[in-house]
Amino acid sequence: MTRIVYLFFYLFVFVSASVSADPLDDSRSVKVYTLLAPPMVTADARKPGYAFEIVTAMFQEAGLTPEIRRLPWRRSQMLLQQTKEGLIFPFTRTPSRESDYGWAVKIYSSSTHFVTLNDEKMTPKLAFHKTVGVHSGTSWDNWLDENGYKNVRKSPNGNDMLLNMLHKGRIDAWYTEATIAQNSLANYPFLKATLSEPVETFDVYLASHRSMPSPHVERLQQALTTLIKDGRYAKILEKYGMTGKLTAP
Repeated sequence: MTRIVYLFFYLFVFVSASVSADPLDDSRSVKVYTLLAPPMVTADARKPGYAFEIVTAMFQEAGLTPEIRRLPWRRSQMLLQQTKEGLIFPFTRTPSRESDYGWAVKIYSSSTHFVTLNDEKMTPKLAFHKTVGVHSGTSWDNWLDENGYKNVRKSPNGNDMLLNMLHKGRIDAWYTEATIAQNSLANYPFLKATLSEPVETFDVYLASHRSMPSPHVERLQQALTTLIKDGRYAKILEKYGMTGKLTAP
């Protein structure tokens, strides 16, 4: 009799644990990592950034609760590797990242440029022989490495630091995404900056680590499709002045 009681007890515990660990349980929050990179993601609760608003709208439409943490970009990527079913955005797809991540939902495409001062218009060929600044750990950092650029100054401190380095002549060009460059330069109207022609067009994702994929990908993809169809996606871009500057998936 005692053995039967114990058997039922352990069976109850096992079933309860299985139910509570259901990966599709809507009541559980989903850990999502990002960085501060205005205007994509900001610290302003009223205007938290266009990438932030797109992703949170996707979760809301899908009936899921995101737990979003804004962290230094390398730390966000490190934590993703340790987080079961975690997600990260805005994460750009590059050859060096391809095999390590799950490319869950493409949220937009954008272009990169070399930023220079004093009317000098940079090209990738010219920049190869110059000193280029870049935000470390980003896809733009990856691109410079993948294409053999040697004279690269990498900063973990983001856009203002790199723009300051450019202003002081410590770098010849700053390599970054178009909307980030335009947003940062708006804060320094005295700088006469020039953007190169688009260097690359990158696809930007809500991504997962390949070894620990998210079970919510299909719902989030369907949610994004709905946002695009009903116009909410376009309204977010319009709010941030991004209409025509980004390409919807």
